[in-house]
Amino acid sequence: SLDPDPRVRPTTDEIISLQEMLDFIDQEERPLYLARCDCKCLGGQAEDPTNTCINFVHGDNSFVTRKISDRITKKQAKQIIRDADKAGLVHTISDHGICNCNATDCYLFRVQHDRRSVGFWPKAPHIISYDANPCIGCGRCVKRCRFDVISMTGRGKNASLSFRMDECNGCGICASTCPADALYLVPRKTPAHTPQGPAGT
Repeated sequence: SLDPDPRVRPTTDEIISLQEMLDFIDQEERPLYLARCDCKCLGGQAEDPTNTCINFVHGDNSFVTRKISDRITKKQAKQIIRDADKAGLVHTISDHGICNCNATDCYLFRVQHDRRSVGFWPKAPHIISYDANPCIGCGRCVKRCRFDVISMTGRGKNASLSFRMDECNGCGICASTCPADALYLVPRKTPAHTPQGPAGT
């Protein structure tokens, strides 16, 4: 069970960008194993790819010994990550492996909502930034954002974007396919919601 104190990060999960994930896989020396995503298989509220979890664990009673995950190469792992990003799935990493999931089914983001811990847990070192000058007002970012952070009025060069920054997890899903490079990640200075104890301490 998770530590109920919202001031504590109950797991090591961290949200990282597409490029950071690809770089991590390049440097990873442990064997990689592909498994189906428990969150999406059990939740099933979104029509997203399910063969998206990459595990490092292969000991007793692991997915490997239970014959429900398969060894994959780094090249295969990186393609899985790219496909997940194209599908708009958020990339997270922990001591145990890599997850590519959505805000609807993922237990991390469902619990994050209850704990009001955006930016703190899962750890989110980045936040989105926006340059209006190159923006072409295509609206792709609005559709791709899993956390309803971005809204747009107007279209094309007359478009205006607004952001609910207190809900931004800094995943970079909106930025990775922006055709005008108007969106980019910057370091997060503080959590969106300041963690407080049970009595507001």
